[in-house]
Amino acid sequence: MFDSYSRGIYNFLLLKTRGNRDVADDLLSETFLSAHKSLSGLKHNQNLNSWLIKIAHRRFIDYQRKQAREQKILQTLEPPKKDSKEWDDEIQDKKKTVLLNLAIKNLKHTYAQILQMKYYEGLSINEIAEKTDKTASSVQNIMFRAKEALKKEIRKISRGYGRD
Repeated sequence: MFDSYSRGIYNFLLLKTRGNRDVADDLLSETFLSAHKSLSGLKHNQNLNSWLIKIAHRRFIDYQRKQAREQKILQTLEPPKKDSKEWDDEIQDKKKTVLLNLAIKNLKHTYAQILQMKYYEGLSINEIAEKTDKTASSVQNIMFRAKEALKKEIRKISRGYGRD
């Protein structure tokens, strides 16, 4: 059976794989292995060549599905491609975040709490006032002093790291 039909099936698979001989060879082997396993399912009057083409086509579709799954997995594992400017920007953003978090940790508890509620939790002045049992104007005053203290702390930390 193999000798009689392999060339035609191979040429069919070469077309399907766009000339990829290695894949066509693998699929040809899988086709004849599948055919051998399901030979008992072949109907007496069925054309053997069209039956083998149908099996080869199914093996090719299986191959394409497997390739698509593997490609999807690889895409999830690969980090997105970035140019050096994007990496530099990302590093700078991370440095700024670390600097900001360090500066906030060095503030008085009340200042840090108000800033975190406003900028990390996204609360309004009135919501912060409710949560802290203070008036809105008191929260605004604390916010102003907290921002000033934060600026000073950032400058102090930056000088310690050799920045201006």
